[in-house]
Amino acid sequence: MTFSKRIFRSQVRRDVQEIERLYQTYADDLYRYVFSLTLNHYQTEDIVSQTFLAAIRSIETFRGDSSIKSWLIGIARHEYFSYIKKNPSVYTLDHVPEMSETSQVDNTTEEVLKLIQTFDTPTKEILILRLINQLSFVEIGRILKRSENYCRVNFFRNRQKLAHLLKDDSIN
Repeated sequence: MTFSKRIFRSQVRRDVQEIERLYQTYADDLYRYVFSLTLNHYQTEDIVSQTFLAAIRSIETFRGDSSIKSWLIGIARHEYFSYIKKNPSVYTLDHVPEMSETSQVDNTTEEVLKLIQTFDTPTKEILILRLINQLSFVEIGRILKRSENYCRVNFFRNRQKLAHLLKDDSIN
């Protein structure tokens, strides 16, 4: 084996280890985010896989302006919308997919996620990114390309609406 082949193989091994570490660190966060949008485990797995492939392909474009988690969620968001565009029959405006029986989400969380699905897209994403992924309003603003203040105001107004809807549902 020549010297250059040895160097190449050791570099590939290090790169694979870095990719594995990236996946192990952020896969759960991405899964929670995407699942809260799709409410479908199979679609979530597809989108999360595509997210990591896209991240690997474009790792050189990461400028460090945000956290890696925010960057990956931004990619996941893009992959989610690409998935919807490629599979329009999967989503309709009045359809909320049923959660899988094997879901590890409790009934209250399931109820909250289903109610969040009824909100418009920017509101839904702000609620999910804050409540599920616990991102700061600055990070949410970067992902959605909105101001921090827009995200903050939208979140607080719609969190109240969500609480009201939950209260009404528990009475019925």
